[in-house]
Amino acid sequence: MNGIKKYKEFKWRKRHSALILQSKYVFFFILKLTLYNTIHVTYMSFLFVLSLFKMFRYQPVRFTRQPWYVHYALVKLYIVAELIITTYLLEQNKKWLKMLPILIILISDAFLKKINFLKVKGSYWVTVFLIRFSAHLFAFLFQKWITKLY
Repeated sequence: MNGIKKYKEFKWRKRHSALILQSKYVFFFILKLTLYNTIHVTYMSFLFVLSLFKMFRYQPVRFTRQPWYVHYALVKLYIVAELIITTYLLEQNKKWLKMLPILIILISDAFLKKINFLKVKGSYWVTVFLIRFSAHLFAFLFQKWITKLY
């Protein structure tokens, strides 16, 4: 009974209105952070399944004796850097900028394969690129969904 009484005694005050007006910017930041986290979790889940079946691996053999431990650490760092750029470019108004992350993936993966840092079992285009491309398609869908919320 006391809980209901306290709820009835609560009154709206001007300071609550001021907090809500200021929270528009906080809400905008939360939406951007939500977009990044959604893309990040989806991307990491896809890549984890690929690495679980040993379809690809970042292999700095010269630097370590535990390549799988370093693989998972490098994937996290690589994906964070890539997705910060991807999230920023998805928020831009020009449509060609939204396709730029896929080009960045192709260039960076080609460079990493050339220096034997990225090892792929089978064809790169069938395994790794297809999963990365589908993750970016999901990113476009997530971006549209989150902009509808705002």
